[in-house]
Amino acid sequence: MPEKFLPSTTTEQEARDLFTRLDTDQDGSINIHEWLVYAERDLGLDRMSALHAFALDVDTDHDLLISQDEFVRIGTQGA
Repeated sequence: MPEKFLPSTTTEQEARDLFTRLDTDQDGSINIHEWLVYAERDLGLDRMSALHAFALDVDTDHDLLISQDEFVRIGTQGA
């Protein structure tokens, strides 16, 4: 089961704002490269843990992109 990765005080709006900042190419999703920058820098995950979190935990529909809904839902609530 995916675990939430944002602080418990994070609101859905704050999560949406963070998503917008992380979506550097502004295509409406976070790709693996954008996720790795965030996961390694801000979450302190090593590269393999960050890849695992992306592939198995946060990208719940396994399309290799994290949608805003996935990011907000998993980030603030877990699965």
